[in-house]
Amino acid sequence: MKLRRGLAIRILVVALAIGGVSAVLGVVGGIEARRQAVTAMLAERWQRDLRERSVRECEEDPTSFGAYDETRLRLVGLDVRTGRSANPGVRAEDREHLAGLGAEPRRLWPPRPYYTAFLRGADSGPCSAFRATLEGPPALRRIALRSIATAVGLVTLAAGIFVLLIIVAPFRRRIARLRESAASVGADAYRNEERDARDELGDVARSIDVAHHRIREDHDALVASRAALERFLGDIAHDLRTPLTSLRLALEELADAELDEPAREALQAAFADAVYASSLAENLKLASRLEHRLDEGRPTTTMDLREVADRVATREAVFARRSGLELRAEVTGPPLLVDAHPVMVEQALSNVVQNAIIHGEGGGLIEIRLQAEADGFLFEVLDDGPGVPPAVLPRLGERAFRSDDARARDLKGSGLGLAITSEVCDRFGWLLKFEAREPRGLRVTVRG
Repeated sequence: MKLRRGLAIRILVVALAIGGVSAVLGVVGGIEARRQAVTAMLAERWQRDLRERSVRECEEDPTSFGAYDETRLRLVGLDVRTGRSANPGVRAEDREHLAGLGAEPRRLWPPRPYYTAFLRGADSGPCSAFRATLEGPPALRRIALRSIATAVGLVTLAAGIFVLLIIVAPFRRRIARLRESAASVGADAYRNEERDARDELGDVARSIDVAHHRIREDHDALVASRAALERFLGDIAHDLRTPLTSLRLALEELADAELDEPAREALQAAFADAVYASSLAENLKLASRLEHRLDEGRPTTTMDLREVADRVATREAVFARRSGLELRAEVTGPPLLVDAHPVMVEQALSNVVQNAIIHGEGGGLIEIRLQAEADGFLFEVLDDGPGVPPAVLPRLGERAFRSDDARARDLKGSGLGLAITSEVCDRFGWLLKFEAREPRGLRVTVRG
């Protein structure tokens, strides 16, 4: 993991700035120490022999006095009261520099390019004060400037390398470990190597630890809740399956009895309700499993899709006949093997067929076809019912969606059946499609 470039650059810039300031302060300190050493040396020489000689030479001819000695120290005479020199080639000095001048040299502040100090000479007159300037040859000055620049650069570079190695590199490694910990929060492979650190990053690591444990607790509680819900819906579906099956068988027997037209219509409606209730119980159980992904990770089974389609056609043919519809099935042929969950697939196909029956009209025809293709299979359900408007077709298969026409024809139902079919097809990578037929009707295809 790489540290964000902006943060790395900011750290490096700060490190270089600190190094630069340190270098400058070091150079300034070195120059000041040198000035103090020169001042001490000048004071000692001035008192030993330089003062007497300089005063004597200056008083001999003050108008031209401007002496250099062997150390490149230039001395010019000044009047301590006026700050002026009798030598017309010497510039005047501010009298404040000379006021109260005593035996010790007084350095000029702020300093000039050359070392400058003021010394007390005679008691009065044009040689009562001297300005001492320590000069060096131009080559020496250039060497000194290059030395200072080199020192500043080396110190700055050393400071940058030091910060990179001692601060930035360990910081980046710790940030990388924290990022890995944050990315694995809630996972079984979660690790946190910074939790014991006693600094700000350690505080962050411990906060990540707290979040991880809270997420794990919530995950375990959610898994338990999902398992409980699955068991609850499974128990309901199991408890309803037997009485609903018995009810359907009883209603089928009654349908063959001699009944007047109102009683037959009531019986037909009761049979449709029994089929709907049985399908709803199964769909609710399957919807819970799909929504909570309870089947993920379970291996699929190689199954014969023709057998499943044949069971669906045989079972739903009774429902179609009792609803006044004809159901034709073309599903026979050699085995058509697919990898899927048989229970899920059977319920998904049943939902498509039942949807065509529920919304069909008396005397209508429903066709079921299953055929092998070069790269898979094609399952079709065609009806000649009223169909749905073109604007509604894209929304078929959404949870809890029912078209207005469907609501007008049949008040029961939640649109759950086609939504279950859509989710099962998504689970196995199949394509579910709804198409309007001409002059009327609906064509539903599952291609996989």
